[in-house]
Amino acid sequence: MLNRILTGLYHFFWYAFAFIILSAAVLVTVVRLALPEIGSYNNEIQSWVSTQMEHPVVIEGISAEWQGWTPNLYLENIDLYTKDNSSLITKLDSAHIGIDLLTSIRAREIIPNYLSVSGLDLNISRRNDGSLSISSDNDASFNTDSTKSSALSGWLLKQKHIILEKASVAWHDQKSPNKETQFSDVKIQLKTDNQRLQIEAEVSLPEQLGQSLSVKMDVNGNILTPEWEWLYLC
Repeated sequence: MLNRILTGLYHFFWYAFAFIILSAAVLVTVVRLALPEIGSYNNEIQSWVSTQMEHPVVIEGISAEWQGWTPNLYLENIDLYTKDNSSLITKLDSAHIGIDLLTSIRAREIIPNYLSVSGLDLNISRRNDGSLSISSDNDASFNTDSTKSSALSGWLLKQKHIILEKASVAWHDQKSPNKETQFSDVKIQLKTDNQRLQIEAEVSLPEQLGQSLSVKMDVNGNILTPEWEWLYLC
């Protein structure tokens, strides 16, 4: 009797496993066949990206390809707007969205793994109270002296995992008498989990400051307010 039950359970789990593998294989095949034609779904992709970014976007070019077992979506010339679609937050040269295939299969919907954007111009200031302001040149209505946060900073800190590639950063410290410092070809990785923010940055320094700088920080609290603290990892 026990052997019959064990045999039945074995067959049940084996068929269930085989069904999952078959379904995944069919889904992967369908996705592979659909990727070359993805540019014809511009409106649908734009709507999906807007949902994932939680802001309306306008995308000029869309393409996709496989890297190993991961489908990747590539976007060119993106305009990112405020939630009410009334004004432009910033322009992005390009963006790359990696798709979490296994999670997408389980959830039966497309789930992104990370977002990488390129060519973002950032203005970062440390105010006298210790809070940070983050804005872009496109956000003409934002004043770094204001205590309000820019739409761009709110959007950046809402992303669970975002990588900024080839960014230009203008740094200004209101507590320091030094003038604004410009950095180019900056890579910043942000991982957000509620009030915890992990930051990794690789910076090409101006000649008078050295060659390069790598930073890893673990932040608790909201960096846009004075109430935050950080742990320097390396």
